[in-house]
Amino acid sequence: MSAASEEQPEPVLPEPVLPEPAPAATLPTHRYRWSAALCRSETHKFARGVSFRDLVEENQVLMQEGELRLKGGCQALPPVHTEQVLLTKADYARPFAETVLAVCEVDTLTAALQLNACALNFANAETPGGGYLHGARAQEEDLCRLLPQLHPSLVQADVQGLYPIKPHAALLTQNLLAVRRPGSYELCSCLGSCTMVTAAMPNRYPAPNTAEWRDTVATRIRAVLHAAAVSGHSKLVLGAWGCGAFGNPPKQVAQLFKEQLASPDFRGVFDTIAFAIIDPRGDGNLRPFREVLMTLAE
Repeated sequence: MSAASEEQPEPVLPEPVLPEPAPAATLPTHRYRWSAALCRSETHKFARGVSFRDLVEENQVLMQEGELRLKGGCQALPPVHTEQVLLTKADYARPFAETVLAVCEVDTLTAALQLNACALNFANAETPGGGYLHGARAQEEDLCRLLPQLHPSLVQADVQGLYPIKPHAALLTQNLLAVRRPGSYELCSCLGSCTMVTAAMPNRYPAPNTAEWRDTVATRIRAVLHAAAVSGHSKLVLGAWGCGAFGNPPKQVAQLFKEQLASPDFRGVFDTIAFAIIDPRGDGNLRPFREVLMTLAE
């Protein structure tokens, strides 16, 4: 065998030089600031005697016609798209050294419009809009009444296979036009547009506040915060999610929100976070959420 045909030894490559990780001291500091002024926001008084089933029919006609006709002119109401956002690891921008935090006695849409914020829709995991078509009174149903484009978009998401909503997923719907006044449901010129993050909590979980329950709720909260972070909004409206008819304990849910907002993953991502909670009698979810979340700003 000739020397030319002999196997040549593989060259030894130098080991790559990896950059040293940045020291923790170089990471920006972040704090939450409690806003008493924002907490004094008040909700609209909700009208009595309104037929919610009639509002469903009116909204269906509006979407069939694709516009709202008022004395001042026409407002286009095009269909909007709902997309699924799955919880993944992400390196979010963290431009805010301070996040304003509040728990407000106000409805979700009013808070979202005041802040120009992305807001959480407390979804039924199985049925788009929950009991909206039957006149139910929960938060998701009310948003469907006030935002005529929302329910048809969620129905289309169901057709696309995005229901039931998974614990590690949220649905993102942008460019929803507010053409009804919160409280009275009166049709009006557009009050503004908003983005909704639709996600679901456990419904009548057999053993709330167990390790399994805490794990699934923490995952759902992270999915919501992730969807809001990638939505392009710096302000976020949350609430007493799942603490009404779904039977989740408010103090424990508030504590899990606090833990996720305090985690390095979401610090500095949002400029303002408001928890919108309607509590007209003062014995519901407002107090436990305030008591827990105020400590995040200490």
